[in-house]
Amino acid sequence: SCIGGLTDTAEPAWNPTTSDHGTHVAGTIAAAVNGVGVTGVAPGVKVAAVKVVNDDGYIFPEAAVCGFMWAAEHGFQLTNNSYYIDPWQLNCRNDARQRPVWQAVQRALRYSQSQGVLHVASAGNANFDLAHKITDTGSPNNGTPEERANLTNACLVLPAEAPGVVTVAAVGPTGDKSYYSSYGQGVIDVTAPGGDTRFRTQGARSTSTDGILSTTFNTATRTNGWGYKQGTSMSGPHAAGVAALALSAHPGMTPGQLSSFLERTAVAKSCPAGVYNPVPLIPAGPNAYDATCSGGKRNGFYGAGVVDAYNAVK
Repeated sequence: SCIGGLTDTAEPAWNPTTSDHGTHVAGTIAAAVNGVGVTGVAPGVKVAAVKVVNDDGYIFPEAAVCGFMWAAEHGFQLTNNSYYIDPWQLNCRNDARQRPVWQAVQRALRYSQSQGVLHVASAGNANFDLAHKITDTGSPNNGTPEERANLTNACLVLPAEAPGVVTVAAVGPTGDKSYYSSYGQGVIDVTAPGGDTRFRTQGARSTSTDGILSTTFNTATRTNGWGYKQGTSMSGPHAAGVAALALSAHPGMTPGQLSSFLERTAVAKSCPAGVYNPVPLIPAGPNAYDATCSGGKRNGFYGAGVVDAYNAVK
């Protein structure tokens, strides 16, 4: 556990307490081939839990920095980061309150990368175009939110938009952008399955089985199981799993080489024409999830393309 920025290796500290989000993510990466439940993308790899989310559901900077440092100092080759660092969904380097967060996270990331760690992170579920000005009305999320309009590229999702981090968007069962997935030309590196529980009804209602099936843990009864979730939190571990397979098949790659390899082996996917919105009937409104893709072979919705496990190991 890195809660509070202090390491604690006692089992009660790192076991799930209020959420099975991390359990679901870990299963997508490495659930065993044992004839039960689901199988992960890379079932033979070693995994370790580094807990950075507190019981209130927040991932504060000191916990994230601690996690990056722990990975650097304990031989990790990959981390999956299915979160953004609270309390600001977009951390602004030109804001005196937030700049120290950017500096601390950058230092920890650079150090861990120098120690051979590649970080994979989720792009976010706000349907933000991260390449253009954004209005954020939900931050800080641990107090009274402020409306921050016309935020420039000085304001970034952390850790996803930090240099050297593989930024992952989400696609649904059809292979098209998930309605919620954030995007952005020059921001998204690759995409992967994250589920889309609204596309089938054009947003009118949710069909949970169009999410991602993985391992779960009931924190009340302390029992294991399987269940569906959706989000770029689910696409990130698909990409991390493929990266782990790539390292297994082609050992010795540096973080930069592995990141490039993940992109080169992805399957390119073109932009849809015009304004994209698979959920016009969603209660939030007919234009609530409008999005416009830009770019060619490499574009704002899919980056270099959809990660491909077979291409990564052949």
